[in-house]
Amino acid sequence: MIKSIIRAGVCSAALHGSQLMAFEGFDGGLRVGYQTHQTDEGTKAFSYASALRLHANYREEAFVSSITLYGIVGSEDDGFEGIPFLDENHRSFLTVSEAYLGWKTDLYTVKIGRQYIETPFADTDDIGMVPNSFEALTASYRLSDEMQAEVGYLNQWSGVDAPTRRSFSKLVENGGVGYIGLQYDDSAELSWSGWYYRGNTIVNALYTELSWQQTIQDVAYDIGVQAAYLDLKGNGISRVIGLSVSRTWSNFGIVSTLSLNRTFGVPADNLFGGGPYFTNVEHNTLTEAGTEGSVGVLSLGSSLELIGIKDASVILYLHRQLNENVTGEYDVDFNYNISDNINLHAVYSQVRWPSSFENFHILSEYSF
Repeated sequence: MIKSIIRAGVCSAALHGSQLMAFEGFDGGLRVGYQTHQTDEGTKAFSYASALRLHANYREEAFVSSITLYGIVGSEDDGFEGIPFLDENHRSFLTVSEAYLGWKTDLYTVKIGRQYIETPFADTDDIGMVPNSFEALTASYRLSDEMQAEVGYLNQWSGVDAPTRRSFSKLVENGGVGYIGLQYDDSAELSWSGWYYRGNTIVNALYTELSWQQTIQDVAYDIGVQAAYLDLKGNGISRVIGLSVSRTWSNFGIVSTLSLNRTFGVPADNLFGGGPYFTNVEHNTLTEAGTEGSVGVLSLGSSLELIGIKDASVILYLHRQLNENVTGEYDVDFNYNISDNINLHAVYSQVRWPSSFENFHILSEYSF
């Protein structure tokens, strides 16, 4: 029954598309991407694409509706193994990634249809041309100024992490994935979240994360801890713990972070997105650490305002597989907000484990 309701929501939102352009808001963006991927054997592959995003909103009192269309045109070598820009067949495509109806008040929000979701094990992971999107029924309720509850049922998905990007495919062969979450944030020092996911035949998962911030003499400290329990339904059980410690020198715009994760049991899983683990970097995630895996990541980031470039930053990452005693990956991440509506983001990666390759990708986006 709930699958039929979700499909009905998708269709209804799409039918409102012609009206949406004239109502509350219309915006969009043009994203241009270029990528090279070279293995140690000398094989080099290229990918480039342009993505046009058109988004329209409609709202009348508490009723809301939204639709987002993506058109992607480009070229990608067959067998390309970097971050996918085009569809699973390396072809250009057109997709409706967002099309929902909803009801929104100061206390609660309900949405049905295609939508973007940000939870630990289901998220947009917007690192390519099209973010992850889900056909879902979701609801959130503000319990207090600091606490919010969320529930949802996810049926199908599409995007950079999904098996398909041109169309939507099922998350779970028989049924969908339901989740419930509780989030607390006092906007000062402490934040906490707890989540439970259940997907028939694929996973039962629990996740919790706690973050504490404190500033001492212009130096800000941020300590995070996380834990996950994943019953991967026939593939074993994975338990994960994590610790992250950051130090920020606000006078200089410099941040250093040390993150650690440890897996007990079978390899961890990111499920339906980029994954929540502290040590996930551009290409290596905790999944690659394997059974009983341990990972450490050291990062150093800085604002470039010290050398006269405003609204720009660079972050260096060193990723190491502690259980294998090998360096997994180096990353250099550069981000520059050229203006209020133009952004440039580039990442160079040198991966040494479990396979060896170099990857460079750059995304430039103009929003209107």
